[in-house]
Amino acid sequence: MIEFIIFAITYLLIAFQKVNLRLDRASIALIGATAMIASGVLSLREAVTSVDYDTIILLFGMMVVSSYLGRSGFFDFVASRIILKAKNGRRLLLIIVLTSGILSAFLVNDVVCIFMTPIVVRMALISELNPIPLLLALSTSANIGSCATIVGNPQNMLIAMKFGIPFLEFVRVLAPISAVSLLICYIILYSLFKSEISKFKPKTFDFKLDRSLMVRMLIVLSVTIFLFVTEIYPIPVSALIGATLAFIFGGQRPKDILRNIDWSLLIFFAGLFVVIAGFEKGGWTSYLGDLNVKTLKDYIIFSGIATILSNVISNVPFVMVTLPVLKTRKLAFVLAMASTFAGNLTLIGSVANIIVAEMADSLGVRISFLDYLKIGVPLTAVTVLLGTVMIFNSI
Repeated sequence: MIEFIIFAITYLLIAFQKVNLRLDRASIALIGATAMIASGVLSLREAVTSVDYDTIILLFGMMVVSSYLGRSGFFDFVASRIILKAKNGRRLLLIIVLTSGILSAFLVNDVVCIFMTPIVVRMALISELNPIPLLLALSTSANIGSCATIVGNPQNMLIAMKFGIPFLEFVRVLAPISAVSLLICYIILYSLFKSEISKFKPKTFDFKLDRSLMVRMLIVLSVTIFLFVTEIYPIPVSALIGATLAFIFGGQRPKDILRNIDWSLLIFFAGLFVVIAGFEKGGWTSYLGDLNVKTLKDYIIFSGIATILSNVISNVPFVMVTLPVLKTRKLAFVLAMASTFAGNLTLIGSVANIIVAEMADSLGVRISFLDYLKIGVPLTAVTVLLGTVMIFNSI
């Protein structure tokens, strides 16, 4: 029973961290993991071995490469090119949706949002636009784009590692769904904010660009993706090779780069792995039952439940709890899609959303819960339903 109490308290605090004792997700997960060990549910050795180091290494490797790209001025460069290419507000919105979606497919979406949020705010203010529609475009398309590949977001990494899904198979199934959903995202955003976006006035802005570093890091990223696709090495090893190449050819002090790594996210994951292990050891996952869904209706119901619970307890914890009872690859793909697209339902639905909202607030732009719901509800409902039908009919 003690493992259930620890699990429940940990998840409740994660879900409602804004009203707890100023603890963030990482510290809550670490406290939960420590409680599992201190209470005797898990030994220290069991706790250490319960951590999925493949996922941790994959996430770390992509963060390193992304950090070097950010340091080169790559994201500023992308923003400047967007402004130059955009002739009107409609095209600007489309370019932001596509840029954020594509980048998030190959660089963890949280990292893309960290670098792109201040750029989008600056770009909007320079262009005399309300930043909110563009920020909503950034966060929602980052969530959708991240669904396309294994390395797009943490929950995809977890699912792919658990089921041994190759990189190309993951792309084959989910990339088309992401592509169609990005188009839907653009249509809904434009229909809701047409009058705001039409005020766009293109202007240029100055930024520092280390072109040599950017080129080197894009080559490193290309090599890393090549290793993912060819499967010469296991995916976590390929990510580690990418990080190593970035350190070797980055020409920067590694400690400066390591300061930009989201260590709290890695600690959050490690802690959750331990909490889930304690929960499983108590036999509680058996109460989830055998997820033996067969019909399209069953899959739609599962997607709906996944969408709701991914917002209640957050998508990564929900995926961690659900993975042990999944039986088929098809259901794994549905879980990856639904838990990712669920992030678009509310402002607190994904870490990427929270990053965009909090960074924008620090820059003087406030995105309200209601602002987000206007786009989140219709977008999530349409994309999750469409994604479920496409997966059901393609596998």
